[in-house]
Amino acid sequence: MIRFHCLVVIMALLWPSGSISVSKEFLITGNSIGLVQLGQTKQQIFRSYKNYTVRQVDLLLEGLPSPALQIFRGKELLLTAEFEKATVYRISTRNPKYATARGIRVGSSFGEAKRRLGEPVSIGQGEDGVYAVVALKSGELSLRLAADSSTMLPASKTKIVEILVIRR
Repeated sequence: MIRFHCLVVIMALLWPSGSISVSKEFLITGNSIGLVQLGQTKQQIFRSYKNYTVRQVDLLLEGLPSPALQIFRGKELLLTAEFEKATVYRISTRNPKYATARGIRVGSSFGEAKRRLGEPVSIGQGEDGVYAVVALKSGELSLRLAADSSTMLPASKTKIVEILVIRR
């Protein structure tokens, strides 16, 4: 009986859980990227990133004002937080330093994302590329893929070029 318990403990320690260790500063969840969460104000973000360069920008999406904060470490763009009614409604990153708890990041393949996060709930065409939406316990991730926009089903080897978290 003791041998069986020892075997169970050893298997539990060695069995791959699919999770990796990512610091909160670089973690992507269904409602946050790094220290920025959906619903936060600009003041909260400035406080969280006081040792970084935070720039107020206007992304002018579809010709309309679109206020955002871009967070830099040195000259490296880490992430962008977009605002609607004074709170964050969309967060995006093209920086491979950020990852989900299951290790999916910019540069990961679409096939790897499907294996680690599950099948997408939808795949569609956006104005700037092909997107796959993946459901997590904490919300949804939108993965922009480096896919040819003429095909609706990206190949498994297709790379993720941007990860977005959007308030629904």
